[in-house]
Amino acid sequence: MSEGSTGWFGKVGEWLDWHNPQKYADASKQDALLHQTLEMGKQLMGRDVLTGLPGRGLFIEEIRIKIGMVIRDNYGKDDDVRVVGYRGVLDVNGLKKINDEQGHGAGDKLIQQAADALTKNIRQNDLAARVGGDELAFFLVPSSDEGSDVIRDKMKQLLRDAPVSIGIAPVTLGQVRDMQSLPDNDLFDAFQGEPDGVMYQAKERSRETGKSTMFFQAHVDTPVVEIGC
Repeated sequence: MSEGSTGWFGKVGEWLDWHNPQKYADASKQDALLHQTLEMGKQLMGRDVLTGLPGRGLFIEEIRIKIGMVIRDNYGKDDDVRVVGYRGVLDVNGLKKINDEQGHGAGDKLIQQAADALTKNIRQNDLAARVGGDELAFFLVPSSDEGSDVIRDKMKQLLRDAPVSIGIAPVTLGQVRDMQSLPDNDLFDAFQGEPDGVMYQAKERSRETGKSTMFFQAHVDTPVVEIGC
């Protein structure tokens, strides 16, 4: 058992001890200890404590599962250029300035705002994660009746809900088939490479305009489109 796991189980045991009303009566201490226990549990499960979103490691595992589902659902189909989903990167605008001028507590609230906006504007079975200090990533697999315009409109609402720069690129059936056997780091790089590059274009435009911006590519054969809030 790892040191982290030992610490977590120790906290659980400590909380259970505190929770015995015949032995302790300080409810505030019980609540504080339970909060610490739950936060440690999230970390052990691969989740970011601040946002509650998966971290990079758990995100990679979830991508593998989602890729497997996409391949299964398209078994026997040979249309490798067909778009089966959208992968994206979201960067929180102005985080360094907020941290420097207002403190990291204010910066944390900005990250939470962006994470909440992202989860609000995607479906429950889509993927979202915090993969860096000010960077969130997501994987959207639309249903059969959802086209690129639906994805675009959802992300456009996200631009209104938080100060962010977003890059979105399509992922094709052929690409997910190529990704399925890659090692973890290579899978992450392959998955994030295109939207990351598009996101930096959006971030540069956000710096110029002072507004949230998205650069969106609907299909591998169509140009990247700039979308503002």
